[in-house]
Order: sequence, then C-alpha cells, then structure tokens
Amino acid sequence: MVIALLSIPGIYFALKLKERDRLLARQFSFKVSFPSVFNRLAFLGAFAVEGMLVVLIGALLMSAQPNWSAVEITAAVAGSLIFRRICSLLISPFAGCFADRYGRANIYSGSILLICLGLLLATSGWVMPGLILVFTFL
Repeated sequence: MVIALLSIPGIYFALKLKERDRLLARQFSFKVSFPSVFNRLAFLGAFAVEGMLVVLIGALLMSAQPNWSAVEITAAVAGSLIFRRICSLLISPFAGCFADRYGRANIYSGSILLICLGLLLATSGWVMPGLILVFTFL
C-alpha cells in the first residue's frame, strides 16, 4: 500500500510524456544460432553463482566451520545473501560507468576472472573470503 501511494506521482509524469513516433514492426524471422561467447559466459557465471553457490553456502560453511551451530551457519548464510544484494545495488552503477568507459567485455572479463577466483577460494576451504569475492564482483 505504501509503495502504491508513493508511486502515484509517477502516474502524473507518465501521462505528461509526449507520444513518440512508432516504427513499423519488423518481419519476424526464426533463426537458430548459438549464443555468443559473452552470453555463454554470462549464463555460466549466473549458473555457477546463483544456481550452485547460493544453494551450497550452508554446506560449505558447515565443512569449513564444524564448531558452528546451525543458527550460526544460518546467520552467516543470511549475511552472505544480504551482502550479495547490497553489493548488487551499490556496485552496479559504478560498474556501468566503467563499462561505458573501458568497454563492457573488459569489465565483464575481469568480473568473471574474480568470480572464478572466489569460487576456487570458497571450494578450497577459504569459504568466507571466497564468498565475499564472488558476491562483490557478481
């Protein structure tokens, strides 16, 4: 309800926008092709971090910290996921500016390299530094 009320001024501004000329629709053509290397890396990075690492954080922490209780493991996992979200919100605008300046492929290649390093750290026993590295550069 609060978000809906805060969105009401947006309706006013949306109605004040001028109509733009519409382009004619292009003919649809069905073409099968493999994704580019860049898109494949994006998929693999998202699959490795979002699909596997997020699910396995608890198991990694339990093996690295056997003396922690279930509550401490749960708190550490929740903290890691909060850290991931905060990094996503705070670092994304700067990454966009750097991508405009240095090129998207260069920034993304560095990000993939650091994510891979973080995954190696996390799976080799350095779980928390690995998670921090992965979630910072995701």
